[in-house]
Amino acid sequence: MRQLIPILLLLSISFAACEGEVNMSLPAVSGGDGLLVGISMRSIPGTGMEYVGASPTVGTRTQESLVTAAGVARGISMRGEDCDLLVKVSDEDSPGGVEGPSAGAAFVLMAYSLLTGEEMDHDATITGAMGEGGEMLPVGGLYEKALSAKMAGVGSLVTPVQTVEEKLMLRGISGVQIYEVSSAEEAIEFFFYGVEPEERPLDLQVEPLENITPYDGDSATGMEGIAAGMISSEREAAARIEDREVRQYFEAIAAQHEELGRLGYHYAAANGAFLTGISASAIAEVGAPDIEAKKAEVRECLDSLVEPNATMDNYQWMMGGEAREMRARRNYEKYADLEPETKDEEYLLVYQMGYSKAWCGAAKAMYAVESGGGGDAVDERKLEQIAEGLLNYTEDYGEWEEYAKAGQELYGEGKYAGAIYELAFAKSMVEGEDALEEGAEDEDYARMMANESTSVWGKVFRAHSEYMEKTGSREDAYRMVVFARNMDAIAAEVEAGAAPAVEPVQRGNSICMPAFVLLGALCLAAGAEVLKN
Repeated sequence: MRQLIPILLLLSISFAACEGEVNMSLPAVSGGDGLLVGISMRSIPGTGMEYVGASPTVGTRTQESLVTAAGVARGISMRGEDCDLLVKVSDEDSPGGVEGPSAGAAFVLMAYSLLTGEEMDHDATITGAMGEGGEMLPVGGLYEKALSAKMAGVGSLVTPVQTVEEKLMLRGISGVQIYEVSSAEEAIEFFFYGVEPEERPLDLQVEPLENITPYDGDSATGMEGIAAGMISSEREAAARIEDREVRQYFEAIAAQHEELGRLGYHYAAANGAFLTGISASAIAEVGAPDIEAKKAEVRECLDSLVEPNATMDNYQWMMGGEAREMRARRNYEKYADLEPETKDEEYLLVYQMGYSKAWCGAAKAMYAVESGGGGDAVDERKLEQIAEGLLNYTEDYGEWEEYAKAGQELYGEGKYAGAIYELAFAKSMVEGEDALEEGAEDEDYARMMANESTSVWGKVFRAHSEYMEKTGSREDAYRMVVFARNMDAIAAEVEAGAAPAVEPVQRGNSICMPAFVLLGALCLAAGAEVLKN
């Protein structure tokens, strides 16, 4: 198995009033792999500002996390209002750029060290987002990050409070001590003063669904059946878990997904079952995994995929099916030739094969929806033109780059329906994020939600947006409704044979017509600046 090159976790600091530098290596995930990224922070006399180096590219969420972290560190230390903080990311560790909030907790520690002159634990690292009140917020990829910390020889990894699934996955990793903290203060006490965080035992209680009222919008015919199939697979995976309490925990989660389906949130139910099913399957098999059998299961599924002829009745489901088939194949090809040498690596491979198999199953289900319904053949040239328009999008995709790359590959293979889905998804996520940064208000979200969807994916993601809004994921909710709206526009163009007249997307002070609607229309913005399935 390809090994990560062990990186010595270095930490050095020199301190004077607003003059110092601290260096840290942080666990990160790139393209599914864990790695350590070098970060340096300097303090200089100034006016209490924060700055990030221009190379490599650092995404807006990372920049925002620095601003939040600096405020938390200044508040805890009661110092630094006249100090500026400058952050530089190591180029060789992150050639593709850096995005995401998971360095927020580390930024707090580094800033605290610079502002107080206190020295951190040299043999520990941390991952976690940071809230404005100093609360540690969850981040993804904990397994991969823990594995990269272990392989680099780090003694301790500090994470946010983990979910049950994360605890079950991480408890099999030996060679690195893993701690959980809930706040910046708790992290500071550990890193600077040697106070070990309190142990947080495994809690197998399932939190009840709250504030989830029935969805009263239109549902996409076919999504309910796909969700039911995902939940069935989730239950099958849970049934293979030997530990009774753990098995019952996963069964209770599956019951919640069934309830979400009854309430009309079919994509939320399917997505939840997709993710939990992968976790349950990995946990059930991690004791004695048969790696070759797992690979064979994925190959068998991929070989069995039969893509129907594209018609006006089924082309929208083919968009989703081709996209997920590509995700399954890309993930399988990435990991299939790796030979695990440790239990940790075996678990990682089992987990990744689970993703490939689940995506393959989703593709098969989407190909089957309405595939026998007949209808006129879809205009492939029109799909190609729309995909070409999306390929002309020039903004930085940031953390959504992998979806864009999958779309580009699908286009190269002549699978234009899937290319449209992946490219439109990546573009919509960026558009939604830009809109929020530029001042999109609650009324902008309400206005977009008020328009009824006419397309399959518009209906699916409008319902999912409402679910995410009800569960407090407002930023994700906004991005999902942007995607729903964009898919509505694409479907209208395919079915009308011409670009539809649609209301432009309001983005704070700017107005932007989705580029694919006019196949290359420019976005005129006033100062415009640029989960997992």
